[in-house]
Amino acid sequence: MNLQQFLVTGTGTRLAMRLSALVPRRFGHTVLRGVTRRIARRNSSLTRTIRANLAVVLDTTPDDPRLDSYVHEVLFHSASGSYDFFRALGGTIEENRRLVEMPQTIWEVHDTAKRPGRGIIVVGPHVSTLDLAGMGFAACPRSDAYDIQVLSYALPPSGYELMNDLRTTEGLILTPSSGDAMREAAQRLRNGGVVFTSVDRPPPRRKRAQTARFFGKDARLWDGFARLAVSTDALLQIVWVERTPDGRYRLNVGRQIDPLKIEGDDVAAALWRETLDEVENIIRAHPEQWLMFFPVWPDAEEAE
Repeated sequence: MNLQQFLVTGTGTRLAMRLSALVPRRFGHTVLRGVTRRIARRNSSLTRTIRANLAVVLDTTPDDPRLDSYVHEVLFHSASGSYDFFRALGGTIEENRRLVEMPQTIWEVHDTAKRPGRGIIVVGPHVSTLDLAGMGFAACPRSDAYDIQVLSYALPPSGYELMNDLRTTEGLILTPSSGDAMREAAQRLRNGGVVFTSVDRPPPRRKRAQTARFFGKDARLWDGFARLAVSTDALLQIVWVERTPDGRYRLNVGRQIDPLKIEGDDVAAALWRETLDEVENIIRAHPEQWLMFFPVWPDAEEAE
C-alpha cells in the first residue's frame, strides 16, 4: 500500500487529522510543500494521471517539462487544502470566517424570495478546496436558514466515508450518489430546496456516465445534475473556490442558468453543455488548483 492509498483509508485520514491539529499552519504548509515536491518528481500512476489531465487543459503533451511545476502545485494545493480543512474542524467560527471569504452574492443565490417556488442546484468544479467553502457557509449566521443536500462521490472507500461524516454539518445533508439520493434531491428541488454537486469528476466505472466534449476531447462525465434541473425546473448556479495569494480561500459565485430559458429539443443536453463551457473557463484560469486525480479522458492513465 502506497501513501496515497493509505491516506484514503479511515486510519490514514484520522492520522492526517491528528497531525493537522498539532502542527502550526505556517510550518505545516512548509513541510507539505517539501513533501509534495518529492512526490511530484516520482513517475507514479498519480503523477501520470495529473500530467495527462493537465496536458489536455493546457493543450500540450504529458511529457512537456512545463507540467512539472503544475503537478507540484496541484499536489501542494490538495495537501494544504486538506490540512486547512482538518484544522478548521477544530477552529472557531471567527477563525474560519477569516480563512474563507464568502461574498454577499452567495446569500442572494439562496434567497428563496428571488426564486419563488423553485429549487436551485449549485454546481462547481474541483478547483481548490470545496470542503472549506462548505465550512465557511455553515459558519455564517444565516446558514441555519438553509437545508442543503450534497450529492457526493458514489461507492466511497472507508477514508472517504469518514470524510463524508466530517463534511456533514448542521444544515448540510450529505448523500453519496445513488438512485435514492437522486429521488430525494428531486423532491427537495420541487419543494424549493438546495442541492449541491460537482461536475468534473468521472463517475466510477460501474456507474452510468455520458460522453461530452470537454476541453475539445471526449470525456466520460455525469450529466445527472442537468437532467435533474430540467425535470424539476430548478435553477442552476455555478460556484467555485480559489486559493488567494495571501493563503486564504475565496468562494466565487458565477453564472446562473435557467433551464426554462433554454430553447431546443434536448434542454438537458444544452444545459450540460453550457455548464461544462463555464467550468472549462474556470479550470483554464486556475489549472494549478484543479485537484483532479482521476482520469477525465479515456486515454489518461488511471491512478490507483
